Amino acid sequence: MSHFLKNSQIFITAFMLVVGVTFSIASTAEAASEQMTFKQTLAQLETTLRQLLSDLSPAPEVAGAAVIQVSNDQELQQAIAIVTGGETIQLRPGTYGFVTIRQDRYSKIIVGTAKGPARIAKLTAPVTVTSADVNNRAQIKGLAVTESPLWRFEGLSFRPDPKKTAVQLYSNDVVFTKNDITYGDATNWDKDDWNAITGSGVDVRAGSNVEVSFNTLKNINFGIIVYHAADRVKVVGNVIDSFNGDAMRGLADNSVFENNLVQNALQTNANHSDGFQSWRNYKNNNRPVENVTVRNNTFLYQTEPHPLRASMQGVGMFDGPFKNWTIENNLFGLNAKGLEVDLYQDIKKTKTPLSNYKTKNGIIYVLAAIAAKEKGLDDMLLINEKGQILESSHSNIFVVSNGVLYTPSLTDGCLAGTMRMQVINLALKHGLKVYECPILPSNLLVADEVFLTNAVRGITWIGGYRTKRYFNTTARKIVAFLNDAWEQ
Repeated sequence: MSHFLKNSQIFITAFMLVVGVTFSIASTAEAASEQMTFKQTLAQLETTLRQLLSDLSPAPEVAGAAVIQVSNDQELQQAIAIVTGGETIQLRPGTYGFVTIRQDRYSKIIVGTAKGPARIAKLTAPVTVTSADVNNRAQIKGLAVTESPLWRFEGLSFRPDPKKTAVQLYSNDVVFTKNDITYGDATNWDKDDWNAITGSGVDVRAGSNVEVSFNTLKNINFGIIVYHAADRVKVVGNVIDSFNGDAMRGLADNSVFENNLVQNALQTNANHSDGFQSWRNYKNNNRPVENVTVRNNTFLYQTEPHPLRASMQGVGMFDGPFKNWTIENNLFGLNAKGLEVDLYQDIKKTKTPLSNYKTKNGIIYVLAAIAAKEKGLDDMLLINEKGQILESSHSNIFVVSNGVLYTPSLTDGCLAGTMRMQVINLALKHGLKVYECPILPSNLLVADEVFLTNAVRGITWIGGYRTKRYFNTTARKIVAFLNDAWEQ
């Protein structure tokens, strides 16, 4: 007998006891015939109550000792209410409403319009919510889990309402794995459709020991966001395909982003569509984000033609500092659309003993980036007092002419970027000539290619400088050299 029917039975028994006591008191003053009439009425009332209970929605079907199968919102809500630990809740094919599980002071279970008890038992072991038919997944509007540890959601399809976040996690020890999330078929979407329909895929708002793994997110705004209030979050093996926000944001300490595939960034608004992005914790005394690993991820700018395709930044680290980070063995594809750049001439970079190093005094880079945005450009090129080009607002620069690479010398005042040196070494290893020498704006007008290098963004090619247009043949070779070197 289900939990629901047990409670109903208790209700009937309690009702009978109360009425029975009333009947006993009344019987001392009434005739025997009147007692018999009252008993008959009572029996008829019990029959009616039982009939009403039988007409209600059936309880979840238990298939074996620890598997509960459900078919609708009410059954799913009941199943979530009765589990104690170790069970598996299987959702039969169909559509289910937004699932809310809360164990904080506002404790409740809601599935669609089906609401549950005010108090929820704490689980003693993980409970898995999954599809009953792996070939015909159950579809869910969305999910929010708050202070409810030990829940595991696996093998489900999420179809959120427009602009609504699909999954929100505010709890320790939650696993979200092997699910798929999409906001629909975007084949015929234009820019306005993308902005009006897509929402965030998975938000890990708080909690520790959370795992988001092997999910597929497609046609979304932001992919997987791990907020500052979270801790020890694993984002592993996910595919994030076609997004108009950022694919991943890593803002929590002690987190791992590993073996994820990010591809097909779209430009539909002012956001610049990073593959991965982070910044310091403004709400906690601007403290740095610590102990984060970004490893073995693949960032592909374009796998298929699209009119809204963006020049995705692979890894964007903003407003640091960052402490104890490991960024290694990530594969970067070349940006599909070349960057548009110009010279930043408002302030010239002065040569000092610290010119080759990154310091906290980066105001010229910030101002150059602001100027690029104001002019509708992707980046600006910094020059020194001699009018020589040094770098962009965030990267070193290489110019290609007749298959030969040229890059500013450190003696001219450019940053000694680690990716810059790696590109020089790889180019020389593969038989390309490289010269460190002054580069003037006039050199850009006769160059075949221009590309930028950055340790977290990889290689990005420039498509145009004013009226000059460029190719990207050599830039593609350098990307291949880098990826081959990281795989070894």
